Formats: sequence, C-alpha cells, structure tokens
Amino acid sequence: MSDLNINRYDSKYQCVWDFLHAKDGAILISGLTLLGCLLSVIGFFYQDYTSFGAYFFIVYTVIETLAFSGVLAGIYYTEPFWLLLCREWLQIKMIFHSYGIFRILVKYAIPYVLDLKDKTAVIDKRLSFYLTLLLLNIFIFDVIYKCYKYVTEQDAVASDKEILPESDLDKISLA
Repeated sequence: MSDLNINRYDSKYQCVWDFLHAKDGAILISGLTLLGCLLSVIGFFYQDYTSFGAYFFIVYTVIETLAFSGVLAGIYYTEPFWLLLCREWLQIKMIFHSYGIFRILVKYAIPYVLDLKDKTAVIDKRLSFYLTLLLLNIFIFDVIYKCYKYVTEQDAVASDKEILPESDLDKISLA
C-alpha cells in the first residue's frame, strides 16, 4: 500500500451502526462465542453418544472454537490469514441456514398454496428460527469481514514500514 497511515476512525471500519470499531466488535463477538463454546462443553456430559448427532455437536463446537479463537489470534498478531477460517465457517453456516429456509418453503409452501393450512404454525416457528440465524450470521460476517479488511491494511502498512528501501545517499559522490 502506498498510504502509510490508516485512519482508525474511518467509517469503513465502523460496525454496529457506527457504534463500535470493527476490531472491537470482532473481539466482542469472538469472546461471546468462545464463552458459549465453553459453556456448551457442559452439554457434552449429557449427550447420548449412540447417535451421530452427539458427535456432530462435538465437531461443530471444535470448529466454532478454532474459528473464533483464530479471529482473536489474527487481531493480536496482525495476521489476516487467521480470520479466514472464521469467514469460511460463517459462509458455510449461512449456506446451511439458507438451505433450511429453502427446504421449509418448498416442503410447506405447496400445501399452504393448496389450502391445507394446518401446518402454518410449524412454518412460522422453523422459518423464523432459520431467518433469525441467517440474519445473525450475516451481521457477524459483516463485522468479521470489516475487521479482516482492517487487519489486512494494518498488516500491509506494517510490512511497508519494514521493507522501506534503504537510502543510497552514502554512495553518491559529488565529484
């Protein structure tokens, strides 16, 4: 990057309706998510491990922990690479929730159109659940992406400062 200064208070780095800086928002979201992962470990002791669902819960928690601890590591070490796992994980979750919305609409919209309205309560409950999760993941993705851009530019500035060309003034002769 040619510009050696980053304006920390630039509006492109603000999130939560310009209330927080993207870095602070990512730290807050990551901390709350890691706290939730820590608390979900308690649920491991109450699982019935005869089905695949319990093992899916363990794998989900491990990936979630790695992704959001990577955000904290990427911010601390100013390495944007560590934020990529969280970005990809959130994209996979958004695809999953979008598929859930699509599946509910296809499964229950046809009987609703055909005047079989007995399943509208199921549509409302599941659809609102998936829509809420999708909107939450879009919000978190936006904050993490803004933080990724900030850390990327901060890393570029730091690397430019280290790689500045040396002066050739001592090699120049006036004769």
